[in-house]
Amino acid sequence: MELPGIIQKIRHRIEDDHHWLTRQKLAVFGGTLVVIGISMGAFESGQSPPDKSAYTAIVELTLPDRLPLHAADPGSEDTRRLEPSPGEVDDWAVNQWDAVVVRSGQTLDTIFRKQGFSASLLHKILALNKDTRGLTKIRPGEPFEFRKDPNGNLLQMRYPMDEARFLLVRNENGVLSAETQHRQIIAEINETEGVINSSLFLAAKKAGLSDAMIMKLANIFGWDIDFVLDIRQGDRFMLVYEKLYREGEFLRDGNILAATFINQGERFQAVYF
Repeated sequence: MELPGIIQKIRHRIEDDHHWLTRQKLAVFGGTLVVIGISMGAFESGQSPPDKSAYTAIVELTLPDRLPLHAADPGSEDTRRLEPSPGEVDDWAVNQWDAVVVRSGQTLDTIFRKQGFSASLLHKILALNKDTRGLTKIRPGEPFEFRKDPNGNLLQMRYPMDEARFLLVRNENGVLSAETQHRQIIAEINETEGVINSSLFLAAKKAGLSDAMIMKLANIFGWDIDFVLDIRQGDRFMLVYEKLYREGEFLRDGNILAATFINQGERFQAVYF
């Protein structure tokens, strides 16, 4: 293979973020090949090569171990997690959140005991303010998250009060405090449309609408259109609606901002106000 082709392949490998070698080591390897190539070109041009030690260099490349893959989702191959080095174990452990999902019949007292926390600590937390007192009414499926120090003592506890707020409890040198943290929710405007062939439900599903959004659409025009008796093949609908994202992840559909429904040639329109 020609030298320019080799160098080009090296550049491609340097630009590949997913290759397991680091960019720096590939760059050193490429530079070594360039030096050797220049020397070989001089030799092929008819010039007498100098002593072999003058143009040959041995470069030792220490290749890193492959990073371990830990798939949070069994169907995902892209999830990676770096394990801590021995000197970083304590810091790494302190910064991890342990997630617990409330099971049926479980109380916060039970959860605290399983985490190794005392009943007196729970009572002090419940007495902080009205938000922490509300923790006595937890429901199955709700998540709690805990951070501990290397000795297993509570550092922080986090509980989602609703879609947009966290209740955060801190334990700093034995002093407990609680505060409400707001979570960022962003509304993205989305558009869709569909043509009815058999039913509104099937057409709306094909257009990418959730069950809740289909019910909203039907409720908007429910006073004007009987969706059981009046719907005909070829009827159409068009929607402008919100998709809500929380901290970069899709949360749910939001409001319908504008909608048009054409039923048997008659146009019905609605605007959110």
